[in-house]
Amino acid sequence: MQTNRINDIYLPDINLSEKLEVTVSLEQCCRNKELILFVSPSQVTRQVLTQALSFIDTKTIIASASKGIENDSLMLLSQVFEEILPQKMHAQLWFFVWTFICPRGQSQYANSRGCGS
Repeated sequence: MQTNRINDIYLPDINLSEKLEVTVSLEQCCRNKELILFVSPSQVTRQVLTQALSFIDTKTIIASASKGIENDSLMLLSQVFEEILPQKMHAQLWFFVWTFICPRGQSQYANSRGCGS
């Protein structure tokens, strides 16, 4: 990906920006960063966050765009983050809320079929 600027598996028709730096090093991704955006699948979020924690500065803003619940515990991902991260880091946690723009009269929040009533 670093060379050809294409993610052949997930985004084969999209050219990635030259500004993106590709790495397989979790330490390189997390150390000395102002903001870290987690987009890992919910079933591995705990594992990735636990492995990354030693590289994350306590002042780093941590945002999650992952959705779903943890398979084994049935915890919301926000609960997983709060359980793993030290209390002093909770103020830097941000979570994206996924909503859909729905036709008038339907709920703004998504359900399993998209827009609901």
